Amino acid sequence: MGGGHPEGIVGRTIADFAPGDVAARIAADEAEALATGAAVRSRLHDLGDGALERWVELSKVPIRGRDDAILGIVGTATDVSDRVRADRLVRRERDLLQAVIDA
Repeated sequence: MGGGHPEGIVGRTIADFAPGDVAARIAADEAEALATGAAVRSRLHDLGDGALERWVELSKVPIRGRDDAILGIVGTATDVSDRVRADRLVRRERDLLQAVIDA
């Protein structure tokens, strides 16, 4: 996102990196983590460039100071597209096997 340098991301918001609807969903997750003090995990479906469907798993965790006050959040984004595709394939194969068994 920031080219590997902190100065590339410090002071910027998700709106600087993602399209409006995606940025709004991520911002809502961040606001929830800050408001509740709990970790927030979600899965985001992004059609990407039209060639391949992409799925990203997001995690936002509050960072707390010595007095337990929330100072900010840290987040990760993990591409889980291969896992989603594999899960779908296994489900289809299972359904096909069940149909053969039931016939």
